[in-house]
Amino acid sequence: MEIPFVSAEEIPVPPHEVRFRSVDVVPYPDGRRVKLTIALTPFLKPPTIEIALFDATGKAVSGATIVENSESRLSLTLHLRGACPPGGYQARCSAAYPDEGQVAEREVAFSLGRRVSVDETG
Repeated sequence: MEIPFVSAEEIPVPPHEVRFRSVDVVPYPDGRRVKLTIALTPFLKPPTIEIALFDATGKAVSGATIVENSESRLSLTLHLRGACPPGGYQARCSAAYPDEGQVAEREVAFSLGRRVSVDETG
């Protein structure tokens, strides 16, 4: 019988303890898409992840919902709607459960043309 050992950082946590470990935003050179890589604490129950991207005026330019996300690390590409003028953008990510509501949120400011990463300390 083999007993797997994991570090304390990798022990799955209950819904109220789920947090974002990091959110990495990488704009594509075409200025029309961004790649998001999200790392969560390991979890006992799959959370629903909401992602929204906003331009400098606060207008929503993209979004996605991952219902009952099964992985603690995920990567996806979001396409920006409409004209994509230069300037600041905001990515807002949240993790939620039907019974618990929102348990974690992370916001990342970025601009088209450069990579931005925010980890647990940021």
